[in-house]
This record gives sequence, structure tokens and C-alpha cells, in this order.
Amino acid sequence: MDESAIKLIQQTAVDADSDRMPSEFACRLVALPDNYEVHDLEKYMSGRERFRGTYATQSISDFVAYVKARKGEGYIDADKHQAVVFFNLGTNDEPGHADHRAVLTLKPTAAFNAMLKADGAKADQRSTIDWLEDWAGNLRAITQDGAEMAASLAISAVRSVTVEAKKSSEHTQGDFNVAKSTLEQVEASSRVGLPAGFEFTCEPYLGLPSRSFFLRLSVNTGGDKPMLALRIVRREAQEEAIAQDFKRVLLNEVGEDAALTIGTFTP
Repeated sequence: MDESAIKLIQQTAVDADSDRMPSEFACRLVALPDNYEVHDLEKYMSGRERFRGTYATQSISDFVAYVKARKGEGYIDADKHQAVVFFNLGTNDEPGHADHRAVLTLKPTAAFNAMLKADGAKADQRSTIDWLEDWAGNLRAITQDGAEMAASLAISAVRSVTVEAKKSSEHTQGDFNVAKSTLEQVEASSRVGLPAGFEFTCEPYLGLPSRSFFLRLSVNTGGDKPMLALRIVRREAQEEAIAQDFKRVLLNEVGEDAALTIGTFTP
């Protein structure tokens, strides 16, 4: 008896076993003779065996409306500005499939995104002026003394930045030696008076409250032309505060319609 005959006998024995598929799955699963791979028959039925799917949005209000209409159990990842609610997670005694969920991923606003891209990036006067003019409605210029300065005046100051180099020489004559040194001091100035920076106010993510960020202005005088940069002061602390805003807004909006927990969950 060769190998093929043995395999045929084995397959025939399995085919004759009517209990090879549990009765509770008999209506939707079938094991075909070709290696007895299990196939799901749900796609051939008139309807799905259960409701499932993933609802994804960047809108807090739409996410809240979807969750309130169905109720569920969810998790908030504040660092990633994301929340996931499961509607068929089940319990420890009767776990569900956890394949019906709603996912909220916040989208940064155009103003906030523009500020993040500008943070620490060196740019020439023309590019910096263009950026300041584009977002003038979000800006409030601050002088070196902490007073407010008109945005138009601050932009004029940036427009008229000049770089001046000053040299000083020192000559020392001793009994046995002569010492010489030359010091060069390069400084940037403006006839209008440069601001210390700008207060940038915007809504960081859609649905979160507005926040104010301080952008410190610096001028690099190392090249032929002055290069300017805007840097967000205490950026990490601001990001932590935004994460807290996200948690607070979502918990307040959803309320008791979903059991929300801080953290992540992978079913």
C-alpha cells in the first residue's frame, strides 16, 4: 500500500465523522476536504452573524454622538490624542470579539501645525516676515520689557534688521614681549526695536480650548545675511497641558455613556 492510498483512507475516515465540526458552528463553518481548512460561510448568508466595524473620526462632537448612541467601554491615549471605545468588549466571564469600535484621532489645526513647523526653524527675513504676516491675527508682539507691541510695528522691526560688526584691538608692550588681540563683536539691531518674541494664540486641536504659546525671537548673525528663528518656550509643558485638556473635554462630553479609562487596550 503506497502513501497516496494511506492518505485517501485517512481522508475518508475524517469525512465519515459527522462530529468533526461542533454543532454550534455547523450553520456557518465548514471544513473542506482539501487539507480540511475551515471556511466561514457568513458572506453567503442574508445577514451578518453580528454587527462589527470601526468608526473613525477627527471630530470630538461626532465621536461623542456615536458613543452616546451605543454605549461601550473605552480608553484614552492622551499622549497620542486618541481615544478608542469598544461596543462588544464583553466581560471577563463572557468576553466579546471587540471588533465593533469607535476611534477618535484629533487633528491639529492649521495654525497650530504652522507654529510647530516654525518652531526652531531658521529662516531668512523674507520668509519670517511672510510667516508673521500670514498669522498676524494670532500674534501679539512682546517687547524686551514684557510690554505689548503692535504686530505691525514688530513686523517692521523684523523687516529692518541689520547686522553690524565691531572690532576692538588691544596692544600690550612689555619688557620682553608684545601681546596683541583683536575682538570682533557682531550684533543684530533694528531701528524700530526688535521684540523679544510673540504670543501665539490658537486652538491646538479641533474641539480643544485655545491656548497661548510664547515664541521667542532670535537672530543668527553668523552668515552674510541675518537668519531668524522662532522657538516655542516650554513646549513639553504645553504638550502636557494639551493632553490634560483632551482628557477633560472627552470625559465631560461622554459622561456616563461610556466607561472611559486613561491608557490603551489591545484586544
